[in-house]
Amino acid sequence: MVYSRRLIDNLGRAEHKTLNQAHIGAKRQRGNLTLRRLGQEPIASNTTSQSWHKDVPRKRYVLCITGDADPNNKTWPSAQSQIDCYESAAKAFGNVLEQAYGQTRGSEVTVFMAHRPSMKRLKKEFERLKTLADPEAELLIYYVGHGGHSGEDQNLPQQLLAAQGSYAGTLMLQHFSNTQTQENTMLTEDKLKKWMKQYLIDFGAIEVVIDACHSGSFVL
Repeated sequence: MVYSRRLIDNLGRAEHKTLNQAHIGAKRQRGNLTLRRLGQEPIASNTTSQSWHKDVPRKRYVLCITGDADPNNKTWPSAQSQIDCYESAAKAFGNVLEQAYGQTRGSEVTVFMAHRPSMKRLKKEFERLKTLADPEAELLIYYVGHGGHSGEDQNLPQQLLAAQGSYAGTLMLQHFSNTQTQENTMLTEDKLKKWMKQYLIDFGAIEVVIDACHSGSFVL
């Protein structure tokens, strides 16, 4: 969440013309943000990209995805406070992109929100984006919420663990229960890559920002 707040702040600054410049600005502000585990630092993929330039008119789309609360996480006051915080960050992220990138004549920014989606619902969002894909259009996927990796998510099916390797990223869309398995509630690195190739290949540029624990395990 620290990274999201700093990225939102930097996106709104006039001197930062690209998403990459805002990302670098957010990282420089990290200060005393400690990384508890390997791969903890939030990342933005393809950080040398010059897409999402404020002065270049483009049709742009944003998919903001928020994760569910982890009731076992005692660092938060309550489960609802986690949900509220993630959804507030996603709303602020979408708003700043609309303001920062929608001012240039000929530019248009459309933001879609997916709060605690099921895998089925999230797939529909990717299918919708496929109908909007264009070589002249740019897409940004943003996730904020809890994250893990297959090395610790031992309840995932063994064939899925074997396919992804020992340290593949997972994003918690919904908290799993007795009626829901982690396979149906976790967005895995493998699944995200597959959907990007299947549905998003026709976009001119795609950026992915993940603010979650172990986001560094996602190599897109």
